[in-house]
Amino acid sequence: MSVEIRRFGEIDEEFARAEGEGDLTLEWWRTAHQSYYENVLAGSRHKVNADLEIVCERFEVVMNA
Repeated sequence: MSVEIRRFGEIDEEFARAEGEGDLTLEWWRTAHQSYYENVLAGSRHKVNADLEIVCERFEVVMNA
């Protein structure tokens, strides 16, 4: 397990694939997460761009329900 702060523009193909969502591509990850963060940040002073700092977590699934 690890936690790190990265900039939105620093997310790479490997991280997008490891997340396991969508079609596992970086393009899908960026589109989906840009939409998500735009909704979350609406009304705040923060904007979604390559410099936006986000928390990236890696963990191991030990049991699927």
